[in-house]
Amino acid sequence: METKIGQLIKKNKIGLTLLKPNPEFYDIIGINQARWNLIVKGEAELTLWEMRNIASFFKIGTSELIATKNILTFDEAVLYTGFAKSTLYKLTADNVVPVYRPHGKKLFFKREELEYYLGNNPGYKKKT
Repeated sequence: METKIGQLIKKNKIGLTLLKPNPEFYDIIGINQARWNLIVKGEAELTLWEMRNIASFFKIGTSELIATKNILTFDEAVLYTGFAKSTLYKLTADNVVPVYRPHGKKLFFKREELEYYLGNNPGYKKKT
């Protein structure tokens, strides 16, 4: 079964074998072949650092790679939504956007819930 990152690479017509890129690729991206294979197979999630390196290498937007994840960290959610950090903090503090704190400190978001919020809040007020 092909993962979203595999589909993204094909969509961007990247000319390399998915599981066996050349050694230069690994040096530029900063990960090893075993890690890359796990990512492509969907057995590992990309970190924000890996996303930035891969996006730079493939000349695509980081947001395209973030869209391949289901659970986002706070920094990934900021990049994905385009909100300022303070805006996203306020939305979570006001319980407008659902947030998860599995260990009490670090914030996580479900991408689909962010998409729902973005799609259902047009950002303008109707005149009454």
